[in-house]
Amino acid sequence: MRAFIAIDLPVAEQQAIGKAVQLLRQTDVRASWVRAENLHLTLRFLGDIDAAQVADISAGLGQLAEAERRFTLQLDQFGFFPPRRQPRVVYLSVEPQQYLQPLAARIDELLLPFGFPRERRFKAHITLARLKSGRNLPQLFQALETTAVRGEFQVAAMSLYQSTLHSAGARYELLRCFPFGCSA
Repeated sequence: MRAFIAIDLPVAEQQAIGKAVQLLRQTDVRASWVRAENLHLTLRFLGDIDAAQVADISAGLGQLAEAERRFTLQLDQFGFFPPRRQPRVVYLSVEPQQYLQPLAARIDELLLPFGFPRERRFKAHITLARLKSGRNLPQLFQALETTAVRGEFQVAAMSLYQSTLHSAGARYELLRCFPFGCSA
């Protein structure tokens, strides 16, 4: 199964981002846009894993989560991977990164014994779209300059998801949620 570890977004933030995405879609850029209910902050994409790995990784994530503190994130600004010239992904960043970088590093350490390589560069973000061509990019860039998304939310858990690809887009199934053990 295809899996990833993520921070879920509250419904209010999903809806706020979803409204911004509706405006951005009007640029008619060729893209595969993420549905509002699928918006999340990926901590680590795992790729294909088997059922035995799910159990072992879940046990490790449970222990890791027990030692984590809750924290607050703010929706920040739009960006691209790679930056601007020929972007393939449109995203929304979050701040402060100070909580997410160490959490991602601890997840990396946890995954090493399972054969997962270290992430080279972690950039906390919420993927909004995967661009399919460069058509209408100037209109998208202009729309991004006049579109803002604001919101603040508390992070109190991380989740393990299964991702199944369908012609209408990816479907995510929650496999397990790992509440953080320490309060802010």
